[in-house]
Formats: sequence, structure tokens, C-alpha cells
Amino acid sequence: MVWEGVEIRLANSFGVSLGQVKGGFLTMSGKRLIEPSTWNRLRLVLTREIAIVAVIFVWACLWRLPFFFPAAVDWDESGFIIMGQGILDGLLPYDALWEMKPPLVYAFFAAAIGIFGKSIVAVRFAGCLWITIAAYLTYRSAYVITLETKVSLAAAALLVAATSVLAPSVMAECLALVPLVGALLLLLTADRTPLMCLLVGILLGTAAMFRTNLAYLAVFVGLFIVIYPPISSIPRLFARAAAYVVGGIAVVITTALPYFVQGRLGLWLDNVFMFPLLYSQTRRSIGNAFGLVQAAFWDPFSNLQVPQSLLCSLLWVGGSLGVFFYFYRRQELPSTVRYQLAAVLVLLIGSTFSVFMTGPAYTHYLVQLAPWFAIFSAWALSSQTNKTTRFIFDAVAGVVLLIATLLVLPNEYSNLQERLLNHKSVYTGREYAIANYLQQENPENRPVFLLSDIIVYWLIGQYPPTRLANHPSNFAKAYMVAAVEGTNATPASEMARILSRRPSFIIKTKKLWYLRKYSPELVGLLDKALEEDYFLAEVIEGAQIYRLK
Repeated sequence: MVWEGVEIRLANSFGVSLGQVKGGFLTMSGKRLIEPSTWNRLRLVLTREIAIVAVIFVWACLWRLPFFFPAAVDWDESGFIIMGQGILDGLLPYDALWEMKPPLVYAFFAAAIGIFGKSIVAVRFAGCLWITIAAYLTYRSAYVITLETKVSLAAAALLVAATSVLAPSVMAECLALVPLVGALLLLLTADRTPLMCLLVGILLGTAAMFRTNLAYLAVFVGLFIVIYPPISSIPRLFARAAAYVVGGIAVVITTALPYFVQGRLGLWLDNVFMFPLLYSQTRRSIGNAFGLVQAAFWDPFSNLQVPQSLLCSLLWVGGSLGVFFYFYRRQELPSTVRYQLAAVLVLLIGSTFSVFMTGPAYTHYLVQLAPWFAIFSAWALSSQTNKTTRFIFDAVAGVVLLIATLLVLPNEYSNLQERLLNHKSVYTGREYAIANYLQQENPENRPVFLLSDIIVYWLIGQYPPTRLANHPSNFAKAYMVAAVEGTNATPASEMARILSRRPSFIIKTKKLWYLRKYSPELVGLLDKALEEDYFLAEVIEGAQIYRLK
């Protein structure tokens, strides 16, 4: 009977009727799972799924292709790329190079560079593939609940579009989506056996090693797995909990193995657990919480303000309506659907808590909420039994998505077309020009110090002068410098250490906002060093290149 239940769930998730299950599809007849007479039916199902994946991939490419070519969209991504290259060159993350993200983030970038090549396009293409996988898993999850292909595809399309405006670059939040939505799909399609709990634990552990704050979400999911009704016997509850915890811990421990082998376990512990906790405690505030709510609808620093506002309004409002209809009609729903929607709700609540506990009001943090709101948006549409109401809901959602698409894509693609027609490179950004200048003027690869445009390190095949210089704003934050380099270290001592290495070139913009915000005294130290030891050799699109006298 257990297998029959699993068969029915699997069949429903792929659009196969219950009659087909009883008629021999996905049965345990003898040693065969599928009878020969069902191969044609299975081939049709697989063909349909491949077609759906292809449609999602094309949609993802349409949205993300214009962002393939700029050298830098977000300097966090630039730092991740440098860290990934460091792994390929044999450097242990956090040792010679430092960023405050879990190690699987850098492993992804190392894999992207290693598989697709050392180029910005290769990295962004890998990110596009990853988003495609996350969107397909979102489609599958929505379909399990709604049993409607159109609204489930709409959920996937909304996820792609929303993540493309919230995080057009490849960010840690985007990478966490695949294991997160994969865990949800398991919760929706499999019984809570110890094996399923183990697999969900592995996926949540993987997500946390992409984004540390998701450890909060892992607690919510663990409680749901163990105590959601019907509550089993104590031994079964313990077996579920143990399997779930073992799965999550196994992933975490795996990331520690390279450090254990080299006798650097303390380096791993500090950077995976202590520093992220310190960061969130330092940056957490009521003001940042309100800032996140504002960023959910409007990001004044984005180039995509209007489409972002439209898409996010569709996502948040549509998802909120889905949550409302779930509670409003909960007693009318079959127990299976109630359980499935409860699982999505747990992930939504846990992700929201995780985001707010992180601290700063960065728009890309909201990517972690997108799949759950997209799935609830699909549920809001499918749950409308009145034809007129359903038509209105479908029309509003379709029009908003279409308008947002027309606001973004034609403008972005017209820029690409213009550059091609004028025989210009599609690769944009002053970083390429700076890299070309340094390659011509610095053939010996003497040290370079970048206070802006840090992707240039990667483009010219060099590394920052110190590990904190990988992301310039890091050495301007006193609490971070003290945590990473020791209690006696300060932003001033770190700046002095960098300048003592006499970099042959220093590249900066006129106003370094992060120095003025976090450590204004560094501005004077830098200006003094530039005046005494350097001269302004070149200005490229606002970037000042100083050369050692």
C-alpha cells in the first residue's frame, strides 16, 4: 500500500491519471516498474517535460541574456568569481582570499569557470541554467498542488522574471533556490519516511551552505517534518528527526573536509558560522526590516525600478492572495492538498524569518522568498471556481507580466542591437577598458590595488594584495577587520598593510562611498599615500588610475 500511495503521487505530479496507475503505469508488477504497453505513454510524458524545460530555458535566456555581457552587475558576484578562480588555482577559501559566504557558493563559480570557460558570459550562462532548474522545480511543485499546466508554468515564468530583476547577476540567493525548491518537491511527492527526511535534510543543508541564514529555515522545515499531523509514534518521530539532522549535518561536514585535511578547521568554523552570525547581529535593525519591505516593491538603486515594482507587486500580492485562499477554504480542501499547501507555507514563513534575521535591506535577499510566493500565486489562480473571477485573475496576472516584460526586454535588446550594428563589442563596462590598459602598461603583472571595479583582478589574472581587499568595503568595517584579522587589527592598519606592499597601480573612483560611510579616516590615509607616492596616469569612464612614482 505504501508503494501504491507513492505511485499515485508520482503519477499525479506528472499529469497521469489514477486510472493509468491502476491500469499498470508505475506498478511493481514482478521486477518491472513499467509495463511495455506503457512505454509510449511514458515517452509522451517525458517529451512533454522536455518541452516544458525548453520553454522555461528560453524564457530564462530572454530575461537574463542582456545581463550576460556587462563586466560587473553586482560587485558581490565579482568577489565570488575571484574566489571561484582561487579554488581552481588551489587556494583554500577564506585563506588567501576572503568573502563572507559559505563555501558552496565559491564551488559553484569554480565549477562554472572550469566547465564553461573563463569569461563573464560563461559564469552568467551557468547562472541562467541554474535558474532554469529552479524554475522547473517550481513548475513541478505548483503542478503537484494545482494539477494545472498553465498556472504552474505561470509560476515558473514569474519566478524567472522576478529573480531576473531582483538579482540579474549570479548571487548566492539564486544558487540556494535549486536545493530549496527540490526539498519542497520531495515534501509534496513523498511520504515522510526516514529516507525522505534524510534527502530533505541533505537539500536543506546544501541550501544553507549556499546561504547561511537558511539555517533558520532548516529548523522550521525540521519541525514540520517531525510534528505535522498525523503524529506518529515516538520511535517514528525520532527516526524522522534523526534522518533529517544527519542529512543536513552530512553536507555541512563535507564542506569542512578540505580544512580538516590541511589542519585549518578553525578557519572553516569561523567563516561558516561565527562571522555570518556576527555580521547579521551587527546589521540587524528595525530600520533594515522596514527597508526590506520597501525593497520588496521598489529599489531606488536599480535600473529596473518600474518593472521590478510591477513584477514584485504581482508576486507578493498574488502569493498573499494564495495564502488567504488557503486559510479561507482550508476546511474544504482534501487532506493531501492541505498538507501540500502547509509545506509551502512553512517554507514561506521560514524563508521570511531567515531574510529578516540576516540584517541589511538588500533587494537580492528577497530572491529566497520568490518560489513560495510564485507557487501560492498559482494556487490563487487555480482555486477560483467562478469563471468570471478566474478570467479576471488570469487577465490581470498576464497583463502585468506582459507589461513588465515589454518594459525590460525591448530596451535591453535594443542596446545590444545598437552595439552590434555599430560594430561595437557587446561586452560593456569600464572594467574591460581598465583591464586592457593594465595589460598594456603592466606586462610584468606587478601588484594592483582596486578600490572599485574588482572584477579587473580576474580579467588580468591577478589577486588582491590582501584577502580582505577582495571586497573593498570589507576592510572599511571595523568589526569585520577585527574578526578576520585579529582583535588588534583596524581598518587603518589594514589600509596601511595594503599600501606597504607598494602596489604599482591603484584604481579608484572619485568618491568611495563605503570609506566615507564606514571609516572616514581611511580617505585621508589614502589621499596622503596617493599624493606622496603616486601620480594620476589615466582616467577611464570615471575610474582614476594612479601609478607608482
